[in-house]
This record gives sequence, C-alpha cells and structure tokens, in this order.
Amino acid sequence: MLLRTEVLGPRAWLAKIGVPDADPTCQCGAARQTLKHVLTYCPLLSEQRIELLLQTGTTRMDEILQDKTKIKHAAKWPLDTQLLEHFTIATQVANERTDAWKAFRPLQEVR
Repeated sequence: MLLRTEVLGPRAWLAKIGVPDADPTCQCGAARQTLKHVLTYCPLLSEQRIELLLQTGTTRMDEILQDKTKIKHAAKWPLDTQLLEHFTIATQVANERTDAWKAFRPLQEVR
C-alpha cells in the first residue's frame, strides 16, 4: 500500500506533509523525487536499479504493483539503496546480530 500511495518517504512526500527543510527535488535535478522517479527514471540510481530489475524482471511501476513478490522487492529496494535516509537506523537495527542479545526475563524470575 505504501508503494501505491508513494508514502514511503521520498523527498516530494516529505515536503508535501510539511517536514521542516524538506526539499522535494531529487539530487539528480528532477523537480520531484517520487518513488516512481527513483524506481524508473533517476539517473543517479541506474546501477542500483539493475538489482531491482534482476529481482522483479521489470522497472515498470504498473507491473511491479500487480505482483506481490515484485512489490516486496520494490519496497525493500529503497532501503537497500539507502535512498530513504530517515530509515537508515531501522535498516541498521534489522541487520544487527541478534544472537548476542540476552533473553528478557520477567521481573518475578529475577528475584
């Protein structure tokens, strides 16, 4: 749904919702950085787009949005390319080693 509504947080969306200092332009010079722009046109992401093409078989938004597997790859792609800077911390946490974490024990077991 977030891909279809373009609410994943590209610059144009951040500017639209009033995030302070959010600039809707893309770093490539395009007037608006939208998901469609970065998934299909942005020249700065042409090399990274090859990975999306290999995973989905297309870079056409209409084709991607009609297939659940393609949508999963397309939704993960902006995170993998670090396009959405505000999700960087979430990506780092997701990639952390969790086997070193200590298990949570309820308070009554600690006594």
